[in-house]
Amino acid sequence: MASSEWTLWHLTPNGWVPGDQQFDTGPMVRRSVPVDRVLSSIYKETSSGYSLPVGGNTETWRGNDEGMIGSLLNKWGQAPSELCLENEHAEQTAIRHGGDSGTGRAMVSHYMRLAAKTLRRVH
Repeated sequence: MASSEWTLWHLTPNGWVPGDQQFDTGPMVRRSVPVDRVLSSIYKETSSGYSLPVGGNTETWRGNDEGMIGSLLNKWGQAPSELCLENEHAEQTAIRHGGDSGTGRAMVSHYMRLAAKTLRRVH
């Protein structure tokens, strides 16, 4: 079963913050666009169920203040190359993609590490 999930990220003076996101299970999560954003990027991730996910970023919106954008990119780095996951969703996503096979267990580990990393970055 193929999967395609994404998270929209916004660069603000406080760093990268998650915006809207879509997972295979459940409705789209909608979040307000920060009024102080200077750049937005979408991270899309696909997987086949037989391998770890593959993803990439695409810039979706860019403000006019190139100086501010450059300064904030120097401070915070490029857009996160990851989904914004919460722990409970991470395990469900991994099991759905890989089941209880060796690949599934590897994906559970992958998604749980990603969830912990995301929570440290966002909170």
